[in-house]
Amino acid sequence: MLSEADHASIAAAVAKAEASTSGEILCVLSKKVSNYRETPLAWATAAALVVPPLAVAFGLHPWLLSQAGGDWVATNATTLDASVRVALTSYAMVQMVIFVAVAGAIALATPLKLALTPKALKHRRLRQAAMQQLQATRLLGATAAVVIFAAQDERMVIVVADEAIHLKAGDAAWDAAVAAVLAGIRNGDPAAGFVAAIEMCGGYLAEHFPSTGARRNALSDGLVEL
Repeated sequence: MLSEADHASIAAAVAKAEASTSGEILCVLSKKVSNYRETPLAWATAAALVVPPLAVAFGLHPWLLSQAGGDWVATNATTLDASVRVALTSYAMVQMVIFVAVAGAIALATPLKLALTPKALKHRRLRQAAMQQLQATRLLGATAAVVIFAAQDERMVIVVADEAIHLKAGDAAWDAAVAAVLAGIRNGDPAAGFVAAIEMCGGYLAEHFPSTGARRNALSDGLVEL
């Protein structure tokens, strides 16, 4: 997605932005932030519960009953009980086959799995991944940090910041940075989008956490690819 020249331009933008602030900017590009294993299971469960009753409702019950040995004609209670047991077992087997088929198909088709995953869940996983990176900046000694995080498969971007700078800049500031990255990606120039977002975030950091002179660069200026 990004060339060496793109990486160089992003690193240069981060270095320039950090020159006027005591804060740090971290850019991250991830292939994906989650495997979403629950998505195939959820859809497979729904299909296994819904498809068989719908099949029966639309007149496919003779096929199910044929698995029990023919029509529901019994000469005694024992035969009837046996027929019911076989029919229920057949019904359960049909549900199991549907579950395995649907779960397997969705699990193997990543684009389909992502399409069937709720946007809210993808956003929550993206935020969790970005917050983990933000926590890492604190462990590395950053006094105030902003993380610009993009997820390729999810096609989503988020910007998170330490509480001190977040409260000062407000949500609108980070929304604008997100919009800048997305605009660059849609225009086929993701590096330009990152650079624009870096400049915005650098401005907020410089305003609220100006440079105090000599500084220790706690984080790499280059974009991190996961």
